[in-house]
Amino acid sequence: GFKKDTVKDSSGYFRTRVAKGCSMKTLYTKRCVLFNFRDYVGDKKQVATITVEDIEGWLDAGGCKGKQWTPVTKENYASDVKAFFNWLKKRKHVSENPCDAMEQILDIEMEPEILTPKQCEELLKTTLEVDRTMLSYVVLMLFCGIRPSEAMRLKSSAIQIDKKRVVLSGKQTKTRRRRIVDLSDNAIAWWKMGASFPIQNADHRWDDLRAAQRGKWKMDKWPHDCLRHSFCSYYLAAHENAAQTALQAGHTEGMLFKHYRVLVDKEDADQFWNIYPETALGQLRVVA
Repeated sequence: GFKKDTVKDSSGYFRTRVAKGCSMKTLYTKRCVLFNFRDYVGDKKQVATITVEDIEGWLDAGGCKGKQWTPVTKENYASDVKAFFNWLKKRKHVSENPCDAMEQILDIEMEPEILTPKQCEELLKTTLEVDRTMLSYVVLMLFCGIRPSEAMRLKSSAIQIDKKRVVLSGKQTKTRRRRIVDLSDNAIAWWKMGASFPIQNADHRWDDLRAAQRGKWKMDKWPHDCLRHSFCSYYLAAHENAAQTALQAGHTEGMLFKHYRVLVDKEDADQFWNIYPETALGQLRVVA
């Protein structure tokens, strides 16, 4: 089977994705999607005979395992298949891309989930209690809106406390574009509580930390990308500037309003940006 650490051994379409600069995680996801589609239509089916009905049937069925895919998931998976057929068309393996004939997927807008200021405080406290090293990971996602995959690629030199910013190179961002993110005063205060880089086994430790917090909240499932969504929502409410918010988060204004922000009160935003160790921790000792 395909593993994330075998990217360098990929061939054909996936080799071109590697050359384009796709990360191992992105390539792994795309390959899982395409393998799912292959298993649905049958591995003996010729690509030139695949129709738009095959693709729409796969999406409606929830893949070969009959999952309940959301409209957003269907849209993302359809995009992966379309990109694959565009590559096939360029290589003259097919004359047309069947995805071009697809009906637009109805995107039922679902408001992203965010954490309340109180929950943010509780997560930060749990991080200090369970795994203080992961504080850097949480601070970057919660107060800077940095993606988990981006946070994992950062080095300590990217955190410029004196200039109150985080500098992400093109190799470290999802969009492959250099980005400078502001470090808020409360982000710096929490960083000084013991955050550091590099983080070993960040994926597994983040899973353990979320499990610990879910247990305290009696929550069955962790809200998807809730730290980044919280940042975007509270940043937009505080600054009232969509372009600036999108620039900080590293996406477009359209994506901001479609997927990342929740309308929150100005008072809640003020509370979020005033979450400091000395007010949140109470009896816990604050260290410089």
